[in-house]
Amino acid sequence: MKGTVGVLIELYQREMLSKSQLKEYLWEIKKHRDLRISSRLCQRLINALEAGDL
Repeated sequence: MKGTVGVLIELYQREMLSKSQLKEYLWEIKKHRDLRISSRLCQRLINALEAGDL
């Protein structure tokens, strides 16, 4: 079972989302305090994305 972030990463890996789209979605998720997704996790994923590690 995958969550929201897992689905977004899978879409990126399948080239159905661009790097900039994924980064934008992660930033939006990070800004929402009402979601049960850690802003720290989002930042780590953004860093990995920028480093080419996803």
